[in-house]
Order: sequence, then C-alpha cells, then structure tokens
Amino acid sequence: MCHDQARRYVGEFDDAARWRVPPRLFVRVTVPSVAAWNTGQRWFTCQLVPQTNLGLVAFDGTIAGARSAVRPPAILGSCAEKVDGPAIACPLLHGAEQLTVSEPPTRMQAQRTLRSGPPACTELAAAIIGRADPTFGGRIAIIDHIEPLQQSCWVVAADGSRLTGSLIGYGEGPLAG
Repeated sequence: MCHDQARRYVGEFDDAARWRVPPRLFVRVTVPSVAAWNTGQRWFTCQLVPQTNLGLVAFDGTIAGARSAVRPPAILGSCAEKVDGPAIACPLLHGAEQLTVSEPPTRMQAQRTLRSGPPACTELAAAIIGRADPTFGGRIAIIDHIEPLQQSCWVVAADGSRLTGSLIGYGEGPLAG
C-alpha cells in the first residue's frame, strides 16, 4: 500500500513525465512498537526518503510530483561521475546526469514509424532542462545510451567542467561552474 501511494505521490503516473528517470527514493514504513501493539494501537506511517550515499540528508521543497516537477530537489536526481556509472548525489561534484530511461523500440515498432519510440535525446533534454539549447553552447554533450533492455539519455560536462546540481528544470540561465 505504501509503495503504490508513494508512486502516485511522486507523480509516476503523470503522462508528462513518462520519459523522466524516477526520483531515487525508498519507502520506509513505521509500525507501532510491540508494547503499543499489545495495547491495541493499529497504525502505520509511510515515509519517502531520498536514496543517496550521503546518509541522512535535508533538502528544500517537496517530493510531491517530483517526477514531473519542473525543478525537483537536486537530491532526487540521477547523477554519476560518468555515463552509466554509480549514482552520486547531484549536489556533489559530478560529470554526468541521466535524464531519461525507457525500453528501446522493438525492430517492428521502429519499422512502423519513426515516432514509435521515445523522442530523440536532444529533444527530451531540451524539454527536461527547459531550454532551447540543452548543450549550453557546446559545454554539455547529450548522450543516447543504448543497452539491450533499456535506452537512456544522459547529459555530460563536455568541456572538462564539473556539475554541481541537477540540470532538470535548469532553464535558460547560464551554466554555472
């Protein structure tokens, strides 16, 4: 029950977010202690917690609708040192961020129409970052990463710089760093 409600709360079923990477969260369930249970207390709580390698973290904002939010908390991003590398919390220095994940179109789908699979990575990156030029004038590379069971779009710092936050919803401002 907690898992299903959590999925709805973060906006997993929002059609506008169908290509976005789900926020890195886990669901923690709390129940009464044995003593409280023995006195008749019957309740539980569901808590959504950012899944990071930082231990306990504090963040601003809410995770309600984070999957489709224009600018979800950076702690919920999918950042890494390199494409398909181990996850790093986005507020830490990193070199890449995964923006999307989907199943690649089957050969039959691809033959039927060019629009059968997800939109092109550059188009998705522009929409997710919120700017016409998702490469920030060539400072960011857009990588279409294809594996046997999934396809994903990544953004990578192309000029040797390091990223210090999520690019999701970043907008038209200049690239920091």
